[in-house]
Formats: sequence, C-alpha cells, structure tokens
Amino acid sequence: MANMICWVLMGVLNQDPNMVQNKKKINPFSNLNDLLQTNTGYGHLYADKLANLIMMNGLKPKAVATVIRCLAQLKPSKYDKDRGATKFEILENAVSNVMPYVQVRKAKVRGTSHLVPCPMSHTQMYTKAIRWLVDGARMMKKNSKSNFDTCLASVINDAYADQGYAKAKRDELHKLAEANRSSAYYRWW
Repeated sequence: MANMICWVLMGVLNQDPNMVQNKKKINPFSNLNDLLQTNTGYGHLYADKLANLIMMNGLKPKAVATVIRCLAQLKPSKYDKDRGATKFEILENAVSNVMPYVQVRKAKVRGTSHLVPCPMSHTQMYTKAIRWLVDGARMMKKNSKSNFDTCLASVINDAYADQGYAKAKRDELHKLAEANRSSAYYRWW
C-alpha cells in the first residue's frame, strides 16, 4: 500500500512541470490528503514539515518517500482503529503530545544573563516537537541496524503513547521554565 501511494504521489508531483516555474510551494501531503479523501486539520502540515526536516542535500522526493513509508508503519490504538483514524491523525496526535508550550530565552539584565520563560507561537511549538522526533529517530538509528523510517515510526508511536525521547525533552524544557519562573518579569519582548 505504501509503495502504491508513493508512486501515485510521485506521479501527482511530476504531472505539472509549471509548478516549479511558477515558484509555487509544492506540498505533496495535501495532494495525498485529497487522494485519500481525508480532512485531518494539521496532519498534512506536520508531515510536510517532517519531510523538510528529514531532507538532506535537497532531495525532497526521497524525504517524502521516507515519510510515507514511516506513516504506513504507524500503529493506531484500538480506539483509533474503531473510529477509523487516518495515519495523518495519528501523526497529529503524536506531535501534539510532545509540543512544548513555553521556551526559555536568555535576557541580560545588569550584566548577568537570566533564563526567561516565555510562550511560544503554534509554529514554533510544532517545529520544535517535530525536530525532537527526528532527533530521537536519528539517535535510535545510530544504535540499531533498522532503517530510518522504521526508527521514525517507532519514535512517533512512542510520542503517540506519551513516552519516549521527545516527551522527555518536552518535560525537561518545562521543568527548566518552571525553575526560572522567578525571572519571568525580565521579559521585555
């Protein structure tokens, strides 16, 4: 199924050569979303960001194929199977489980640097969460012999179950922000 979707997706991307000439942004996952006839909210946006963060040397089709193989390996919970959740919804739930809500920035006051907690925008939240998912998959890939899409699927399944590397990173960031709550009034931005 994943190979078929990958080939169909490549066909959809290669269909219109004017897209590159017109400098339109190619979002392959929105086309795939239309193909699967699903409406998942942020799921295809997260998948596109995931492909962009995985991409190396500008090889976007290879990154997209990796993400599609990863999505094919995701395991829904029993509840999600019963209600017919798509892979994009599983990815969306996994990312929302590990999204940080605050960040810590340095502010220099009277010659000393303070870590100041501040809220994050939605774009910053999901970008950091997806970056942690990719970092966790890369660390897992270094320590195992399985391929990258299997490692990424495993990390996403862990995040979906509220555990794993990305969840630990989020909790660590929130603890750091909580510890520096007293410096919050130094925030000027």
